[in-house]
Amino acid sequence: MNIQPEKSIDICPREEIFAYIDGELTPNEEFELECHLAGCKTCTHEVNAQKKVSNSLEIILEEEMKNIKLPDNFSKIVAAKAESNVSGIRQRKEILRAVFICLLLLLFLVVGFGSKVTSIIPEFY
Repeated sequence: MNIQPEKSIDICPREEIFAYIDGELTPNEEFELECHLAGCKTCTHEVNAQKKVSNSLEIILEEEMKNIKLPDNFSKIVAAKAESNVSGIRQRKEILRAVFICLLLLLFLVVGFGSKVTSIIPEFY
């Protein structure tokens, strides 16, 4: 990240601004961005504008959530649907496909490394 007080938009850390607002930066990255913000009015304006948008959305969502009535067993319904949607995992067909892919990868390894494969794979024969 560039912390020089440059005015060029091309070198401003726009992606870091969004991560900064979301609280996703490490303390060191946050410090570097704040140093940049101290000298860059464009980025400071962007941070303030994004904070306003975020706060407005939060207020709107809070108001809307007051009008939405969820059923008492909402979490149970969601959990039941999630479980039913993953019922096809680990079927026999899926396990056979995984074994086939592993065998293909082993074959490519043997062909690719040729005589050196004995140093990679222990002797089984």
